[in-house]
Amino acid sequence: MRSKQFFGRFVILALFVGVLASVSGSVAAKETNAPNQISAELIGQVLNASPKVSAQYGYVSYLSGIDTSAITAPGGVLSEQSALLTFYSDTATERVLNTGPMRAINRSGEVTIYLNTPPTGNFSDPESFRQGVAVMKATLRHQVVLNTLTNAFTAHFDCTVTSSEPFTLNGKSYRLNKPGEPFAITFSGHLNQNGPPSAFMAGFAAGLELQSTGK
Repeated sequence: MRSKQFFGRFVILALFVGVLASVSGSVAAKETNAPNQISAELIGQVLNASPKVSAQYGYVSYLSGIDTSAITAPGGVLSEQSALLTFYSDTATERVLNTGPMRAINRSGEVTIYLNTPPTGNFSDPESFRQGVAVMKATLRHQVVLNTLTNAFTAHFDCTVTSSEPFTLNGKSYRLNKPGEPFAITFSGHLNQNGPPSAFMAGFAAGLELQSTGK
């Protein structure tokens, strides 16, 4: 009898622990995955004016919460020449570390997103991506990890919004995050030995939220 009671209590305890583990796991997964969801996608290039100065620029090719046609000039096919949202970041190199064929480059600076209407983006002219109205500015620190054998690299940007202004897309008013809010950008790219540009890149942002202003 005692063995049956013990077994019954063991089964109940095991089920209880299993339920707790399941709940804990689902909450942890939710907390871990939510900040990593893709909120924007970007296409760009790099111009390294000197070993100490680097600019990254391009356009927003996807923005969660709005149709791609809303960030494209009417009647156009999305490209740098028709994109309504562009970005430009100025960065200064802080240090360069090498380990075997891998090179880590740390930079800091500022990134700005522009409402570029009418679109003026042209990859042959980096300055064209910072025309228009600045709708969001953020400080940044990024690390580039370069494979010097293949010239392929990844770059991760940690950004904090310093200013955000309302802007209109498709007849509705929005803003990108609020001052003090963080977001991250991750790029994959390849150096261009016959530059300019110095490199080509494409990537995504997480935590860059399109917020309706209700106007």
